[in-house]
Amino acid sequence: MKGKQYSVSGYNITSEHKFMNTLFPIPPELERELEDLYNAAVKGKQSSIKRFIKLIQRYPKVPVLKNYLSALYMNTGNEEKAQEVNHWIISEHPDYLFGKLNLVGEYLMNEEYEKIPDVLGEYMELKMLYPERDTFHINEFTGFMKFSIMYYAAVGDLEQAEKRIDILEEIAPDSPDFKSALRAYYSANMSASLKRAEEAEEKRINVKIPKTKSGNKTEMPEFTHPEIKELYKYGIDIDKTIIEKIIALPRQTLISDLIKVLSDSIE
Repeated sequence: MKGKQYSVSGYNITSEHKFMNTLFPIPPELERELEDLYNAAVKGKQSSIKRFIKLIQRYPKVPVLKNYLSALYMNTGNEEKAQEVNHWIISEHPDYLFGKLNLVGEYLMNEEYEKIPDVLGEYMELKMLYPERDTFHINEFTGFMKFSIMYYAAVGDLEQAEKRIDILEEIAPDSPDFKSALRAYYSANMSASLKRAEEAEEKRINVKIPKTKSGNKTEMPEFTHPEIKELYKYGIDIDKTIIEKIIALPRQTLISDLIKVLSDSIE
């Protein structure tokens, strides 16, 4: 059955199952085991490690086996061995995208964000990373987009992250990669909002107004700045130039005078 076809930024995306075989051929006898191997990696059973190692020795040119082994180690809680396999994939299969993505995942985990553009490219564009290719598998596309979004979210470039979120949502809204990327984006967005709120709170002027009692006071207070008296002459129709002149007064003494105005209005 022919998979779906998409077109994005000058290249095509296919969901054709056998497409990856054209890039990294898998022998038929091994292909029949792939689904079972994938499930074994996801389950993270320690007993499956020997099976993967034997298969890798038998099929050293098939990078997906090492990719599954990395996932298996990660799912058994052995991050160190998973990262070791990631570097093994990069050294033996430098063009294998999923090996690059595994490495990016490692850098994100270790907060080594500055290393990620060296792996995914300065502009985080799939076509620019593989200029000789015109077609990518849907899993390549969603994986690449997920990690580029996670990178931009981690470094605080939410504009770039959002652009990629929109593209990924249009092409693969139900994919696990989109859901993971969306969580990372929302988390970064919330953190940025909290940071802006904290910064605004730090800049906010906190003024302690002395307690006053209402009465029949008729005399104007003594102000440091005589310009403040203009506030007693006008209502909301006060001239803009008067306001600008008052705002330009020295900050601390201006605040002190304005507190007097507030207290006087209450009294």
